[in-house]
Amino acid sequence: MPVRLATLALIVAGLALPARAHAGSISFLHTPPGEAEAGLPVHITGNVFGAGELARAHVFYRRPGGRFSQVELRPAGGDEYEAIIPGRDVKAPTLEYYVVAVDLLGRRSDIFASESNPQSIAVSGDDDDVDEERREVKKPRHVDEPVDAGAPEPKPDEKPRETRKPKHDDADAGAPTAKPSELEQELAMYGAEDVVSLATKHEQVVSDAPAIASSLSDEEMRQLAVRTVPDALKLMPGFDVSRDIAGFTHIAVRGLRADPEVLVLYDGHAINSPYDGKPLIDLPTDNLERVEVVRGPGSALYGTGAFLGAVNLVPKRRDEVAATFGAGTFNTFEGAANAGHTWGGFALHADAAVSTTKGYSSPVTSDFNSAALEAQGQKASDDPAGNIDDHHTVIDVGGEARAETPGGTLALSARFLSQSRGALLGLYDTLGTGSSLDWNVGLADLTWNKPIGDGSISARLLFDQQHAGRLFQLTPANGNFSLGGVKTATGLQAWNAYTSRTLGGEVAGEVALHPTNRLEVGLSVQQQSLPDFAFETNYVENNGVITLFPQLQTLPGPNLEHNPDVNRRDLLGVYVQDQWRPVTLLSLTLGVRVDAIQLPTVTGTGATAQVTGNRFVTSVDPRLGLVLTALPNLNFKLLYGRAFRAPTIQELANSAPEDDYVGGTATGNPNLVPATVDTVEAGGELVLATSEGKLRMRGDVFWNRFSSPILAVDTSGNDTPLQNRDPGIDVKGAEAEVRFEASARANAFVNYSYSHAIDEAAIAPQFENIVDVPQYRANVGLQLPVGSYLNFDVVCELGAERRNDDLSKLQALHHYDIPAYAVFNAQLRTETLFEHLELALLATNVTQQNYQDDVPRPDRVPGLLPGPGFAAELLARLRL
Repeated sequence: MPVRLATLALIVAGLALPARAHAGSISFLHTPPGEAEAGLPVHITGNVFGAGELARAHVFYRRPGGRFSQVELRPAGGDEYEAIIPGRDVKAPTLEYYVVAVDLLGRRSDIFASESNPQSIAVSGDDDDVDEERREVKKPRHVDEPVDAGAPEPKPDEKPRETRKPKHDDADAGAPTAKPSELEQELAMYGAEDVVSLATKHEQVVSDAPAIASSLSDEEMRQLAVRTVPDALKLMPGFDVSRDIAGFTHIAVRGLRADPEVLVLYDGHAINSPYDGKPLIDLPTDNLERVEVVRGPGSALYGTGAFLGAVNLVPKRRDEVAATFGAGTFNTFEGAANAGHTWGGFALHADAAVSTTKGYSSPVTSDFNSAALEAQGQKASDDPAGNIDDHHTVIDVGGEARAETPGGTLALSARFLSQSRGALLGLYDTLGTGSSLDWNVGLADLTWNKPIGDGSISARLLFDQQHAGRLFQLTPANGNFSLGGVKTATGLQAWNAYTSRTLGGEVAGEVALHPTNRLEVGLSVQQQSLPDFAFETNYVENNGVITLFPQLQTLPGPNLEHNPDVNRRDLLGVYVQDQWRPVTLLSLTLGVRVDAIQLPTVTGTGATAQVTGNRFVTSVDPRLGLVLTALPNLNFKLLYGRAFRAPTIQELANSAPEDDYVGGTATGNPNLVPATVDTVEAGGELVLATSEGKLRMRGDVFWNRFSSPILAVDTSGNDTPLQNRDPGIDVKGAEAEVRFEASARANAFVNYSYSHAIDEAAIAPQFENIVDVPQYRANVGLQLPVGSYLNFDVVCELGAERRNDDLSKLQALHHYDIPAYAVFNAQLRTETLFEHLELALLATNVTQQNYQDDVPRPDRVPGLLPGPGFAAELLARLRL
């Protein structure tokens, strides 16, 4: 096997050697202005080389610490290009900017300075002293009236330069065919374009990406009072998050919820555990550059797991020093810092964040132990069973060292994530006060990129390890409490611990034989393993009789987690992706990935199943994308993709003791086979310039067809066996986003998601709807300036009712119905003070909406899982 993998790696590397990439062939020769005067326009002029490969270019600018706005860099004659930063945005003491180009295939690259290391211009004077005639034009022309967008308004006694008049000829491949109006140019500056790298493994603006994608930048997350990754995901169309009774967060995409089916990447590392597929996502966002998502299949690029969708967490890599400090209700304290510097060809960046809170405390009306406590006189019938426990501490520390050498760019990165918490409710349907749940994740990689001619080849080695240790308290630690006449001061306990490990490598190359075509090839090899696993209890139940152990110990059983044919797997993937723009208006993406994944061979089914060895199962996952840019401000997408996801180690092997305390456990099935999904999507985007601002509208419709989905179906009332549920699941839906920007500080947005999921194997037509995820969700947000230094932001999250999925007659008896909800969050924040400081006061769930999540057995916990109530926090952000 190693010989075959090495041979494939050499083949892929050989394909990459003659590559001719064109991403770096666009350059901008530019001398920054020496200084600027407050209140007067700043002209960014220079020469663009490789303009035949240029679709468009923008200058992004801001005051230090502020939000980047943008203006378009336009032809001004020959290879000369120019952009004008409006005078009203030029304020003392400095102005920062950088220049970005988008090539014909939609790839985004910095051609002068960068967001992390912008160019700085000293600004002198006071813009209040500049008269309006010199600042900018008072009366904008009509949107349809042509105007020389490249030429600035002449100053008194100054003649305009003739060379600034744009020329639109065949050499300017990315130049528009019509001259823009002054209004259009002014509107271009509000808000930076959404950027996503998930769709093609290259940074692209969302409008050009061959996928249905969304992203939130760090500035947008600050505006929307987003403090954690789940908070960000809730604001994305098509996404939803919920919490389980242990307190872990789960992601749902387009009406379906399954942890192993949503790939979560952090700086290129999959942080989904190889054991159970869960990702550690309860992370702060202060040190993230952006959170980006793709809805729909991604297996054509990423292999197993990119099934319902994918999430990418991009850490900050800026040459700056910044910090955030916060304190709030429930004894919440948090801090974050990031720093970076570049010395010639060497760069070092690091970030750290920590958050700790006692958490909200809501009463649980009843649990499985309530009846016994009442019978023994230890609890009144109208007393709650107790309160949930949401105390937790989260740590996120990481860094990267990067060096430019004659042999290529070499980068070493590492990250440590940790969560320590109590059990929100407990294990299964018992209140677990005193539980202790720990989860640690370590990520490390070494990457190398070597330009060869106009092309490049890259390689990467990665090592990831996760360790979880979770002690659940099943009954109160009360010496007076007894079960079956047996008392214990420690209470009944269950301990689950595992270590999972991933070791892998990737090699990739790019072939770009023409500026309008890019062919990528890649090979990835991984080994996932479970070197340590334990499930122990301090008791055993047999026919209602409980026997206590002096200490935790392993129970007898199959223990497939210790079988090397189950707990260790090799994964091999080879992918090819071609992007081609045959004409300026049309972009085609065609890709395919072939994966081979190791799974156990099994004889027998159910209780008689025996693992006899292992085998490789292959999957072929194609993707096709068509992006039509009908007008500069209008595009359409038509997409098809197939994805697969293999069963996790837990889904193959999980077992649980046969007793009343494990009701709702999803038990493993070694006969599981990979699930597949075929997805068809159609979408569009329109950007309109109005007299009041800029309006951006996006929408899409989709159809997902799932074959052999892996679902847990409760047929016994005790454990819940997993199965490939045929004939499958059918999901149709639509998503829409509208954003209106009146200025850099005043904007509003709304997004809406609808999905209708059908279980094709329903026991009766009335039970075919899958509705444990809201069928519709909406978010509404508004950001308004309050004077010169304050901003008011409000966001409302809306969701439809949720009900249990009736996959069996027994599940139909355990009914729950969670009503629709509307959660309001608000924030009051300052503009940057003293060029370095920003303050914010935020409040969540200001109307104290009674938000709930589901539990495994609603008949035992009739009040379901209480959601968070009102909370407030004061934040200070400092940037040097």
